[in-house]
Amino acid sequence: MEMFGEDGRDGVWTVMANVTDPESLHRAFDGCAGVFHTSAFVDPGGMSGYTVSAPNSVPNLKILATTTPTYVMCSLMLSQKSLRDRVYYLIRTGNQKHMASLEAKAAEQKHMASLEAKAAEQVIEACVRTESVRKCVFTSSLLACVWRQNYPHDRRFPTIIDENCWSDESFCRDNKLWFALGKTAAEKTAWRAARGRDLKLVTVCPALVTGPGFRRRNYTASIAYLKGARAMLADGLLATASVETVAEAHVRVYEAMGDNTAGGRYICYDHVVKRPEEFAELERQLGIPRRAAAAAAAQDSGDRPARFDLCRQKLARLMSTRRRCTYDDYYSVAFD
Repeated sequence: MEMFGEDGRDGVWTVMANVTDPESLHRAFDGCAGVFHTSAFVDPGGMSGYTVSAPNSVPNLKILATTTPTYVMCSLMLSQKSLRDRVYYLIRTGNQKHMASLEAKAAEQKHMASLEAKAAEQVIEACVRTESVRKCVFTSSLLACVWRQNYPHDRRFPTIIDENCWSDESFCRDNKLWFALGKTAAEKTAWRAARGRDLKLVTVCPALVTGPGFRRRNYTASIAYLKGARAMLADGLLATASVETVAEAHVRVYEAMGDNTAGGRYICYDHVVKRPEEFAELERQLGIPRRAAAAAAAQDSGDRPARFDLCRQKLARLMSTRRRCTYDDYYSVAFD
C-alpha cells in the first residue's frame, strides 16, 4: 500500500492498493469500522478508482486508487456518523470513471464482468479479515433484479419486481448485457462470501444514476446501463435515481445496520420512465445519441397495461423512520 497526494489536507489521504490482493486490501481497510463498496467493470485500457476511509473515530479520509489495469474498485470506508457528503462525493466521483468501454470487444467485456465478481469476493474477504470492519454496504444495481426470460406474459396483474428478484446470468450473457451480468454476479458472489461470517452485509440496487456531475461526464456509464433500453421501456423497468437519493440511501442503510434495522437488499429509484418524451429528455441530459427504437417502444407500450411494477417499499420504509423491526439474519438472501 502506498500513500500519496495531499497528505491529510482537509482530512484526506490518497492510498494505492491492489484490488486482486486481499492482503493489500486488508492493509487499506485496517482501522475502519465499515466499508462502502461501489464497483463496475471498466475501460480495458485501465483507469483509477477511489476508496475513502475514516480510520478509528477520527473524521479523516483515505482515498484508495487501485492499479489493476482492467478493473476499478471504489469503496468508502468510514467510522463517523455524518456521512452523506462523503458518500455523495464517492458516488459522484467514483462512478464517473468505471464502466465498460464502448469499443471493448465482447470477450473483454465478458472477462471484465467476471473480474468484478472476483473483486467483490476479495473485498468481502478483506472486510472479514480486518478486525475493525464490521459492516459493508455493497452497491449493486437495479439491473441485477430485472433481466429474466421466464416472466409470464399473460398475467392479469403486473409482476412485482422487488428485492426477491434476481436477473438471470445466462439470459444476460446470451443477450450481451454485460453491465447487468457483472452486477448480478458480483452481488451474488458478495452474499456467498459473507454468509456465515462475522460481517454485516447490505446491498443497495440503484437505478440509472443521474444528477449534478452525472450527465455528460457519465456517457459510457449511461450507455452501459441502457443496453436493452427498448425492452426496459416497453416493460416499465427503466428507472432513474438522483445521486443525492443514492447517497442518502447508502447512509441510511449504513446507520440502520448499527441497530439491526437494515438487512438484505434495497432497490433504489426516484422515477420510472414511461413516456417517449421522458426518455428523449433523459438522453438529452446524459448527452447520448437519441435512440429512436427505444422511444418507439415506449410509444407503443403506452396503450397497453404494464407487465411489471417496480417496488421500492422496503427502502422507503427505512428512509421514513429511524427505527424499524430487527432483521435477525443478514444473510437470508435467496437466489438461484
